[in-house]
Amino acid sequence: MKKILNVLLVAAFILCAKTTALAANDIGVADITLVWDKYEKSVQIDKTADEKDVELEKFLLEKKRLIAQGATPIERKNLEDKYVKEFQLKVEETKKWYAAEQQKLEASMMDVIKQISTQKNLSVVLNKKTAIYGGVDITNEIITALNQK
Repeated sequence: MKKILNVLLVAAFILCAKTTALAANDIGVADITLVWDKYEKSVQIDKTADEKDVELEKFLLEKKRLIAQGATPIERKNLEDKYVKEFQLKVEETKKWYAAEQQKLEASMMDVIKQISTQKNLSVVLNKKTAIYGGVDITNEIITALNQK
């Protein structure tokens, strides 16, 4: 009786193992860092953000020059307060712009990942860096689809 029970347990284990192995075919993986690096809109937004940073630096330099031209310490302090507020507003605008653009990119990426995973009958897509082994790599397909939009 024990032998039969052991044989059944081993058979059940093998059946479960095969089912699990077969289920690995419905798991997708994607190198999200590579997707961001190769997604042309992401690259463009980062370039624009860098340009905005340069504009902020120029703004600071110009305002420092104007503050230094103030005739009295009180006038310089008033100018400094004024320009600090202007600078903070510009920084906040830039942050809001960047966050909004990132959300758009993430939404596009998620749409593409869902579309590809549906086409390939993938039940889940993981970041490639979290998967130790296995899974269907859809990184290049995501990049291609995003850049065609």
